Amino acid sequence: MKTRNVLPLILAITLVVSATSIVLPVSTGSPALSVSTNKPAYARGERVYITIAGGPPNADFGIEVYDSHGNLAFAYNNKTDSNGSFTTFFTLKPNAPVGRWTVYAAISGGGEVATTNFDVKYTSTISISLDKNFIVLGESVTISGTITTTDVPASTAVGIEYSTDGGATWNTAGTATATDGSYSFTWTPGVSGTLKVRARWPGSAVHFGATSPALTLTVSPKARSTLTISVSPTVINFGETVTVTGTLTPALAGVQITLTYTKPDGAVVNRTVTTDASGSFTDTFKPDMDGVWKVKARWPGNVNYVSAVSDEVSFKVKTPIVLTLEVQPKYASLNQSILFVCRFSPPLTGVSIVLKYSSDGGATWNVLTTMVTGAGGYAAYVWTPPSEGEYQFWAVFQGTADLMPASSDVVKVTVQKVVKTPEQLAKELEQTKKTLQQTKQELEQTKTTLSEKEEQLASTKSQLQQAQQKLSQAESKLESTERMLQDTMQALSACRAMSTMYVIVGIILGFILGFLVAYFLTRRRR
Repeated sequence: MKTRNVLPLILAITLVVSATSIVLPVSTGSPALSVSTNKPAYARGERVYITIAGGPPNADFGIEVYDSHGNLAFAYNNKTDSNGSFTTFFTLKPNAPVGRWTVYAAISGGGEVATTNFDVKYTSTISISLDKNFIVLGESVTISGTITTTDVPASTAVGIEYSTDGGATWNTAGTATATDGSYSFTWTPGVSGTLKVRARWPGSAVHFGATSPALTLTVSPKARSTLTISVSPTVINFGETVTVTGTLTPALAGVQITLTYTKPDGAVVNRTVTTDASGSFTDTFKPDMDGVWKVKARWPGNVNYVSAVSDEVSFKVKTPIVLTLEVQPKYASLNQSILFVCRFSPPLTGVSIVLKYSSDGGATWNVLTTMVTGAGGYAAYVWTPPSEGEYQFWAVFQGTADLMPASSDVVKVTVQKVVKTPEQLAKELEQTKKTLQQTKQELEQTKTTLSEKEEQLASTKSQLQQAQQKLSQAESKLESTERMLQDTMQALSACRAMSTMYVIVGIILGFILGFLVAYFLTRRRR
């Protein structure tokens, strides 16, 4: 940049500025010359455009810019155009001093001098947040935020504005005081609907103002309703149930409430319950998965009340596990060691297992030892029985905050003074096999005998059936003979009656005949 042609007048002004940091405008009589910037204020790093106008055509001029500390920040000289005007620019440095800057312009040769000012300010932003984005008419909302800038004022005013038409026009809700950059304002809207809310800071002499983003606040004309729920118990074993109880305020009867259960894997189960006269409701639920469950209640509201959602309540379902106990050998001598192996499924590492025993058939149980599982969920223990007899062993896991209690099956172990050798056992086994073979043969023979008896029984059954048929035929013939005999007896009875009648008639006839003979003989004698 050339500085050797700067007018002596400008140089003189520079000396004055350097000495006092305050320069009064100098006029040579004609007010036609002017100097201006394209904006009244700039941020660091921006371009400052300077325009002179009203000067002589094609005249030499000089421009000098002094910062807020009175230091020369920019100097420039050139010729005006045919209209006596010219525009140039320079860029503010990142560390340019904030405050009021001064621009001087002068025509060479004792011409006119013009001056103007602009401000260099800190950039700033302002944030906003609402403690709730839904309220009912008559409730309050707290609006808060922070001014972020360099050299934040210790105290400054922040305007709170709202819009009922989506941001086309804005109304003042109130003024908050920001202390060290932070502000908070409690506002009770006097209108309902969907509102836009923003914060606006006008800035200061060395700070640009800032406007926050607009947030949405819904103000309902309906009354508010609330839902509260609780769950009992909060920790259960897998397979057990929980009871969810809750209350709707205001107390509305016959209202359907939706309970949303969220599984540990994120899936949801929705169930519907109905309120009673007091607004209360109850649901008994059996979870089908172990882990942490969550439940919340929802009501969609009605014409008089807004919807309500309860806080989310959680409960835990303990994980079921399987504990197995293996014992070898199950028949041992007094001096023989017995191995106990416990295992969890799924495998659990670093978990304690209590091994118990009973020597009185399970009436009382004593702790034998406590084992801790290692890799793979296994735990082992070796024990030598102190005396002979029948022992029972049982592995028990007390459970944890996340795991259900578990216990193994009871395992019996027989302890004898002398345990038979493998050879003796083999011999006894062989003898047992022979005995079993003989028994098998006897069973086969008995089976054959039974088959023969079954055949004889079948033959006898056939003969019996034939005899029954003959007996039936004989009975039929006997019934026919009896009927013939009855007919014969009836005929004989009839014959006997006729014979008697004939005898009587014969007697009568004989008597009459005899009487007649006697009568005739008597008459003859006379």
